[in-house]
Amino acid sequence: MTPQHPLDLITRGVPSLQAWWDQYRAEDNYDPSLPRFHMSEFTLHMLDQAQGGVIPSFDKVAYGIEDALELADGAHWDAIGLSVIEVLLRDAEEHGLQLRSLYSSLGPHARDQWKDLYRQLNHGRQWPDAAALYLDSSPKCEQVRAGDSPSCLGSPRPLVSRGVARHRCSSKARTVDRGSQPASGKAGSRRA
Repeated sequence: MTPQHPLDLITRGVPSLQAWWDQYRAEDNYDPSLPRFHMSEFTLHMLDQAQGGVIPSFDKVAYGIEDALELADGAHWDAIGLSVIEVLLRDAEEHGLQLRSLYSSLGPHARDQWKDLYRQLNHGRQWPDAAALYLDSSPKCEQVRAGDSPSCLGSPRPLVSRGVARHRCSSKARTVDRGSQPASGKAGSRRA
């Protein structure tokens, strides 16, 4: 069972958000029996803070979300999902935020909720798992010829959206299977 309100954990790493939460909770009309409402209000406030496609200190918020989920009972688990994760999924793009960037900052429990809620909000369609785009989780694999920046996903691992990758210790290049595209249509392929 959560020993405190989930927002106590979610905001603890970000002084400005913790101050917002303390002020919010001190208002006369604050009702402690409405954690879903509080977390929705918090998430909307956090989205309003976004600047240049980034929520300030979101990585610290993501750690707090994960901590809150680890300690949550069933009701708080659902409240965090429906009032934080779902609001992020639903409203982040309207605030100039990239969903992949937010997802990459989340911990494993929050990512599980994200995928479930994404599927529900998108009529059964699965969240496109970024792991499928990685050639190799090993840091010895490097990107060669074109591709997306791994920084947009918040990961040090190479992401190749199109092209060829090779292991640093090997001259042998591997093409990336893109499913519907024949090998001859891949960027960097030497086939005619």
